[in-house]
Amino acid sequence: MTKTRQDVIKEIAIAEEEGYRGNLVRWDLRRADLSGMDLTEADLIGANLIGANLIGANLTGADLSEADLAYVNLVWAILTNADLAFATLSRADLTGAILTNADLIEANLLEAKLGQAKLGQAKLGQAKLRRANLTRKRRYLGRYFAHPMMQNRRAKRDDYKPSAALVTGHYVP
Repeated sequence: MTKTRQDVIKEIAIAEEEGYRGNLVRWDLRRADLSGMDLTEADLIGANLIGANLIGANLTGADLSEADLAYVNLVWAILTNADLAFATLSRADLTGAILTNADLIEANLLEAKLGQAKLGQAKLGQAKLRRANLTRKRRYLGRYFAHPMMQNRRAKRDDYKPSAALVTGHYVP
């Protein structure tokens, strides 16, 4: 049976009262909205989180080993010291996520979005990164760039590259 945000809140509250980590082992949380939740040190071993919304969630020290996180939205999530060994993160959006010291050994990150993610000292041994996006984008807004270092800077002829023409439709030879 698929669990909801309310079920997770109840389990975390009980766990805090009794002094143990939230036990969400093998829970079915498909497409659950867990955005902004504090799941610090929660046990999510083998949990099914396909398509779940975890935007801005705090998963510091959480155990997500062997969890299915395909298509999950982890934008700006905090996964410091999280265990994601053998987890499936294919097509997951981890843009801006903090994965400092996370264990991603043998994790499947096929086509995952990792732009602006912080991966300092993360363990990526044998992780599958095929077609994963690790690039940092310069957002182009008309004639100005959105990156803080580029604000108030007008675009020059050299800023128009063929790749920019695909997005903006403008190309200056």
